[in-house]
Amino acid sequence: MNLLFGTDGIRGHADTKLPDDFVYRVGKAFGYTLHRRFANMSVLSVGIGRDTRLSGQRIEQAMVRGLVDAGIHVFRLGIVPSPAVSRLVVHFNMVAGVVISASHNPIHDNGIKCFDQAGYKLSSEWESEIEELLGQPDTQWSGEYPKGMVQSMENEAPEMYASLVASLYPANLLKGYTVATDLAHGATWFTTPRILRLLGANVVEINHTPDGNKINVDCGATHPDFFRNWVKEHQVDFHFGLTHDGDGDRVMMFTDKNTVIDGDMIITFCALHRHSKGLLPGNGVVGTIMTNTGIEHFLAKYGIRLFRSNVGDKYVLRDCLRFGYSLGGEQSGHVLFLDKVRSGDGIITALEFMQTFIESQGRWMQDLEKIEFYSHQLTNIHVEDKDQVSDSTWLRTEVSKIEEQYPLARINIRSSGTEPLVRLLVEAREKEVVRELTEKISVLIKSVS
Repeated sequence: MNLLFGTDGIRGHADTKLPDDFVYRVGKAFGYTLHRRFANMSVLSVGIGRDTRLSGQRIEQAMVRGLVDAGIHVFRLGIVPSPAVSRLVVHFNMVAGVVISASHNPIHDNGIKCFDQAGYKLSSEWESEIEELLGQPDTQWSGEYPKGMVQSMENEAPEMYASLVASLYPANLLKGYTVATDLAHGATWFTTPRILRLLGANVVEINHTPDGNKINVDCGATHPDFFRNWVKEHQVDFHFGLTHDGDGDRVMMFTDKNTVIDGDMIITFCALHRHSKGLLPGNGVVGTIMTNTGIEHFLAKYGIRLFRSNVGDKYVLRDCLRFGYSLGGEQSGHVLFLDKVRSGDGIITALEFMQTFIESQGRWMQDLEKIEFYSHQLTNIHVEDKDQVSDSTWLRTEVSKIEEQYPLARINIRSSGTEPLVRLLVEAREKEVVRELTEKISVLIKSVS
């Protein structure tokens, strides 16, 4: 079990969890594992990007020093979305990529996530190898390498990524359409508007300054009500709306009626269209334990299977590859279109949704209105020790008793991989049952922590 790496890399308070000396050692350890894997190559290159957080430059500098001292050549990509690093690593034949970002987390947090040569996030086995090195004194690490070099691509990388993404779609896909964007003062501040304009869109930009003091603050994908209220207050007419998180791997979509479309609904919408054209491999998609049971039953009526994965895009990817599915993701707006990407990419998700809407003339939106959603409540409970909750035999026994009493309810308790939270999901047909069970189980969890 990895102690440092969560569901999306290493993440936490920038000052306490990511001090310079620790980040330096992570960079150096990652470099050593790259030499093990690419022993036959004389030059190993890694691309590194970051979001707009104030701590990003400091952490990037420490990471670069570690990589360089391990003999790795580093290309600085500047402020770019996480998926840009994944795509550019493959495009430039680098051996790996690093992103300094805490995604949707608060300003004071930051993180480190790494991509392999193919643009996928590191496997759990690779992360364990890095952790094993970090548990030893540096003097015990084998291998001495000449120092690497550092080269800046900060001016070219954002434009290169934008061009690569735009090239995946018809040149005039969005001509005549207005797209309103909430960029959360994050890493997509340049790339998303640029891509949309390359495809012919008229773009309305909200929260589009790369301000590390404001990233994710009451805006973006984690606060969709901001977008809804802003466009209403400013009387903005648009065909599509989208909101990103800080590093741009998520998106929430909006129709011209200002209706929010989350990740599960984007998957459902695109799956119906692809299935109708015979373009849905395996006639299935991957959701998560958070996906509403109503969606599962709805897809089944069309002959589409929903497989539930654990929360976390690495698990969604694992199960997509296992079943041969091309489409999967999370309610949060983190979606994989594996015919286009190797990691979640918010602008790709947005473009897939918009292209599907345009091609089908919105037909599938009417079908989505037929979904009979179960009552569903997710509660975030702050705890001192997440492990104490997840390891509690007493808690599991008590919850099992409740499940026996309510066999039609769905209950899931899991620790956040990035924050000091335990997430409680309760789902049932009756809202009263959901409310009652949520209150009862929340008390149990708090008593353990």
